[in-house]
Amino acid sequence: MRIVFLDTYPSNLGDLSWESFEALGDFAHYTATSPVAVVERSKGAAILITNKCKMTAEVIAQLPDLRCICVAATGYDNVDLDAARQHDVMVCNVAGYSTQSVVQQVFALLLSAINEPQRYAQGVRAGRWARSEYFAYCDQPIRSLEAMTMGILGFGTIGQAVARVALAMGMRVVAHRRSDKPSPIPGVEMVSRKDLLSRSDVVSLHAPATPDTIDMVDADFLASLKDDCILVNTARGTLIVEQDLADWLSTHPSACALLDVLRVEPPAAHHPLYGLTNCIITPHQAWMGTASRQKLLNGLVKNIKNYQSGTLTSLT
Repeated sequence: MRIVFLDTYPSNLGDLSWESFEALGDFAHYTATSPVAVVERSKGAAILITNKCKMTAEVIAQLPDLRCICVAATGYDNVDLDAARQHDVMVCNVAGYSTQSVVQQVFALLLSAINEPQRYAQGVRAGRWARSEYFAYCDQPIRSLEAMTMGILGFGTIGQAVARVALAMGMRVVAHRRSDKPSPIPGVEMVSRKDLLSRSDVVSLHAPATPDTIDMVDADFLASLKDDCILVNTARGTLIVEQDLADWLSTHPSACALLDVLRVEPPAAHHPLYGLTNCIITPHQAWMGTASRQKLLNGLVKNIKNYQSGTLTSLT
């Protein structure tokens, strides 16, 4: 059975083994595949693995041997599910592999913004501490997490994991989700979105990109936040109207945005958020912890084995 992984970067940075895939059949993998090369590289494959390569109706129609598409991600919007169904192609994804890695990134960004360890370390290297009149120096008061309220918009698996860490660090936690279900975590108060925005010192986005959430962080949303609120987005870039956020940050110097995702990735060289000192942007790396990437590969292997044994549950 021929198995082709069309775009292994950055699921495997060369630090993880392909041995478990090679044991499943005739396995080929490519660091990246351009749209014009997808069909040629996929010919003869019964199983295709894709992260960002689009499986359109046109592509699927040209691959008569294709029987299963394994998405190397949680989302599967790069696959035309209707076309896959019409051609009897099964589709599967890997859910939940990156939870702990995303939580780690949320608090790495938050603590970096509040404590600024890198800036202070640079000052020490430059001799500023050695020249200090006192045994310690600090440019401005450091906000304490234990005195802050974390608001979590989107209270699924990742949102709940973030809540547990926030509680462990002494934060008050409020959350909002579409359903009226009570919080499964003691100490987390479920509130309306309006109350969450007005009460939170930190707002962390963990909602999927749906018609109800795309562009939800607009000028009105931002106007409801505290003047010194910290906005964290490790979910989807399309949740935020970026020009509205840039305008708000420009007029609220005490506020801060911590972003791991943008609307277009990679972004343009001249982005409206780049020049703002109260905005920290990382390159969509929250999911990329080594353990998470290994979980992703393990999930792909499990899906392929389930397909081969006839036990795979397909998204189609």
